[in-house]
Amino acid sequence: MPLMFVYGTLKRGERLNPYYFGDSALATFIAPVSTDEAIYEMRTVPYGGFPYVIHTRDIVDQDGEVVGSSIAGEVWSVHERVFNVLQAMEEAVGYHAEQINIGRKYVASIFVLDHDVNGHTQEHISIYENTKYWSTQG
Repeated sequence: MPLMFVYGTLKRGERLNPYYFGDSALATFIAPVSTDEAIYEMRTVPYGGFPYVIHTRDIVDQDGEVVGSSIAGEVWSVHERVFNVLQAMEEAVGYHAEQINIGRKYVASIFVLDHDVNGHTQEHISIYENTKYWSTQG
């Protein structure tokens, strides 16, 4: 089963976790972790209040240092069907999955935006609010 790094509404205790990871036959919590590389920035969508991650590897401060941080999250082992549903949902609003190394122990998929979502409309962002639709597709 694929490993996923989750950092927002899919984490334990958050609102989307029971929809996608509530069935132990489809998802298993592995560990709380943080990304090894500090090349990300977590932001919050103005509509809906959920977090997203962008790359900061091309953003430098006045001293020429890359701006970014390590992201705290969780590693989950998920059934391929769950991963595919989540990937379809994330790609629908501009995310892409990429592989990251975590603690020299895990290689997991993380969903990342390469741009800020502040220009998106309420209608575009509302795709995330319809979690029952996405969780029953596939």
